Amino acid sequence: MIMVMCALNYADRSSLSASMPLISQEFHLSPSSVGWLLSASLWIYILLNFPSAVLAEKYGNRIMGSLSVAFWSLAMVAGALGGSYGNLLVSRVLLGVGEAPTFPIGASVINRLSSSGERPVLFTVFMASMQVGLALGTAVAGALTYVYGWRLATVILALPGFVWALVWWVRYRDHRVAVHVGTADEAAPPRPSVLQLLAILRKRSFAGIVISGASGNYMNFLMVSWLPIYMNHKFGLNMAVAGFDASLTYLAAAAISVILSVAITYLSRGYGSTTASNRVVTSVLFVISAFLVMIIPQANSAMAVVVGVGLALGFVRAGSGANQALLNDLLVPSRYIGSAFGLALTFTNSVGMVAPIVTGYIVERTGTFYAAFCVASGLLLVGAVSSFFYTRTPIEILESGGTT
Repeated sequence: MIMVMCALNYADRSSLSASMPLISQEFHLSPSSVGWLLSASLWIYILLNFPSAVLAEKYGNRIMGSLSVAFWSLAMVAGALGGSYGNLLVSRVLLGVGEAPTFPIGASVINRLSSSGERPVLFTVFMASMQVGLALGTAVAGALTYVYGWRLATVILALPGFVWALVWWVRYRDHRVAVHVGTADEAAPPRPSVLQLLAILRKRSFAGIVISGASGNYMNFLMVSWLPIYMNHKFGLNMAVAGFDASLTYLAAAAISVILSVAITYLSRGYGSTTASNRVVTSVLFVISAFLVMIIPQANSAMAVVVGVGLALGFVRAGSGANQALLNDLLVPSRYIGSAFGLALTFTNSVGMVAPIVTGYIVERTGTFYAAFCVASGLLLVGAVSSFFYTRTPIEILESGGTT
């Protein structure tokens, strides 16, 4: 269910780009107006990652999951029915509000339903569903827009969200913590305050995990935003073909990341703690991806780029899955993984959001993408070093009296 939630998140978010030519024509939008519309959901999404995670832990994943998906689906319908650019812009902001709890809820559910040995694979599958949603959302939205126009296409794309919200409400049950002492049940310890949760920012291991996650997100945002344009720029492909090739790349990356994670988890059984394994896996996979990113500009065919970027993104996704599992391993108590994950996302997504902007300036100055890929490769190496050397101590949240 949470994999589907994540896929719907990215499918609904990416569907706007497929409809943008018709929307731009209808509302006579300038390039800058298009840019604001495309990014409107992301800025509020980043700002609400942590607050929405705190609310999910307070009120439960059941109600927050159903409300969030239903809310962003309703925002899509409202945008399709609106008659102005302003209405559509507001609907995209509301979409970001609804999507904000997605990853904290997913992290919380994975923590509850899996063992430490299973989490790297589950986190990787969870994040791979982003790539699946991105690819399918773009393709399906394009086809529906071509047949029905952008308004009806948007309404149709919103319908699965309402179905998911209903099924989640009916099927999912929150797990409430109780403390058992002897034969008597005691009340669960009081929840930490927001300030106590924020105190993990001082933790060396948390900083190491955030730096690694930020480097992976920079690479992901770079490829998601610029890959079709790069294919068009380097090989002269029209945007339809370039977009199709990009979709193939995202699907390949999803498959590669899951296969890698399953294989590594199987091979690493019996070799020390899962914490040490996740640390090494994150570092090694990021180094390999950094090497692949550096040689992508040397590719002399579109298919070679699809293979190279698919492998690079696949290694990054698998490494990021291990990195998130590492956060789960080091967090004490781990039941606050939703809030910790939401706080980490605030920083990692902020860095990722810079990637399209930095890349644009680099390409404008140099006329090529080589330097942009060098930046992404260098950041992945920084992330590898950070994971290996800075994630060795527990990230402790005291449920009363502060964080040690």
